[in-house]
Amino acid sequence: MAKRRRIPQKKLKEPDEFISTTARIISWTVENLKLILIGFIIGVLVVVSLVFWRIRTRNREVEALNSFYRALEMLTSAEDPSSKGYQEAIDEFERIQREYPRTGAVQLAQLQLGQGFLNSKQYDKAMETYRKFLDSDPREELYRLLALQNLGYAYEGQGNYQRALDSYQSLVSEGESFLQPWGYLNVGRCYEKLGKGKEALKVYGIFLEKFPDSTMAALVKNKIGMLGGSSDTSSR
Repeated sequence: MAKRRRIPQKKLKEPDEFISTTARIISWTVENLKLILIGFIIGVLVVVSLVFWRIRTRNREVEALNSFYRALEMLTSAEDPSSKGYQEAIDEFERIQREYPRTGAVQLAQLQLGQGFLNSKQYDKAMETYRKFLDSDPREELYRLLALQNLGYAYEGQGNYQRALDSYQSLVSEGESFLQPWGYLNVGRCYEKLGKGKEALKVYGIFLEKFPDSTMAALVKNKIGMLGGSSDTSSR
């Protein structure tokens, strides 16, 4: 008769241990089911909230851009800055600033609002708008350069040539851009207004060195001649 194998005591205990572990997991799950459901519901709500937030953000961006283009059309179709349509366009740009502060269109609205104030000779409001825009540290470099230039024009409109000069010098120091030639011309003009002919001659000379083929080169040479300098030696 074959000898019966004896099953080790350890193996006899394994099924009991497995059943015991499973029972503990089930028991913990039942006891904490409420917490699990709450966590699941919170997770779903967070996902749904993010989806709705993105949809709402996108819709606000579209609304803001549509409002901007409508206001821009109103501004360009107005006969002159003193017309009713022009003022309505300015009002619309101001509304965009108030109602859509965190959209991409708000910076475009700020720049155009400043231009509207500038064209209608509301220099105080133009300066306030452009300073506020620059203080917001815009990421788009072109927008920043345009704001610096127009801020200078606003100061000039008030006859504050020193502040205008500061703004134009900041524009020039930003480096090469399509606005840099205008920056040099504006700096030179402000020096002339301030009675600083020597400084103006130097700036105009730099302009001719940097932009000899500019369509404004003839104008600059004429200015140099009127100031008593030479277009060949003024920048030396």
